[in-house]
Amino acid sequence: MRKSQQIKAISLFAAFRYMAFLLAFSAFDLQASDHDEDRLASWEALVPDEGDPPINWIDNSHSYLTNRTQSLAGWMDAFFGDPAHDADKAESFIRITMIDDWNSKEGNQSRIKIRGRVQLPRLSRRLSLVFNGEDRDFTENRFDPEGDDTIGVQFRASESSKSSFDYTLGYSSDHLRPGIRYRREAPIGNNTSYRLTERIQYEHGENFFSRTQFRLSRHINDDQLLSWASRLTYGESTSGVEWSSNMSFQNRYHADKPRPIAVSYFTSVGGNSRPEAYTSNYNFGVLFRRQVYRDFLFLELEPSLDFRKLGANADRVDLWRFIARLEIALHKDKVRSR
Repeated sequence: MRKSQQIKAISLFAAFRYMAFLLAFSAFDLQASDHDEDRLASWEALVPDEGDPPINWIDNSHSYLTNRTQSLAGWMDAFFGDPAHDADKAESFIRITMIDDWNSKEGNQSRIKIRGRVQLPRLSRRLSLVFNGEDRDFTENRFDPEGDDTIGVQFRASESSKSSFDYTLGYSSDHLRPGIRYRREAPIGNNTSYRLTERIQYEHGENFFSRTQFRLSRHINDDQLLSWASRLTYGESTSGVEWSSNMSFQNRYHADKPRPIAVSYFTSVGGNSRPEAYTSNYNFGVLFRRQVYRDFLFLELEPSLDFRKLGANADRVDLWRFIARLEIALHKDKVRSR
């Protein structure tokens, strides 16, 4: 049975990879203008260029990052593939991830996630096609196995050096998901920066809800970053206020090498306020990520321990977990003139 599951997973991975590349290249072909000399940059790994000063790379991809604290935070977000970071990227990208997830209760599960953005400048330079859960920007596990695959469009209504405002329209499970999203990011002093994201959205079966996310990042040195993030979700169908809080210590190694390594030590806690307030989970773990074989291939190893509680009066149980991810992370710069 295990062998057949592995064969099935490999076959699905190949099929999804082909579909994603076909979609991406078809969309990129539509972007090219027949009447000007615009050109598209070649595909590259979705990581900072170590040959350039960090502030230059940040300026090219996120003009609102203006100091070393935000530069390191941006580097970590890009290297780890943070969805909130990807949501504000200025170029098209694709992430295809094959995930092998083992836990001490349910055993082993394999799945595939495809996430990306394709710019549509022939329609509007503010318009992008997004797919596979554009809103997966704060979870205890960055890939939510319960989440539906989605496809949709995002229209950037306004943008400044520190903030942006978007209209979103997703489609999942035969239903539309309209929403709005506001993001603000800026430094606080010389060693700290913050990011605030507010989303209001309608989901079929859940009705309207709001989601507030806030993150503080503290620059320790040129290779170490301490971050605290919190999320509050409240809506017509939520269990009161559903909250999560996460603390992480991120460290990069061999930053001067072509293929650096990054490690994140994290702990998180989550719960809800209704009908009875209780803490549903405590989580501790470490995430190791590095490029392997090719610049666009990333390997992740994530052992963790959960202390879960399924109800206010239920006993808390421990759950050991180990996740291995192999990711193809590619991007293409936005259309630019010679």
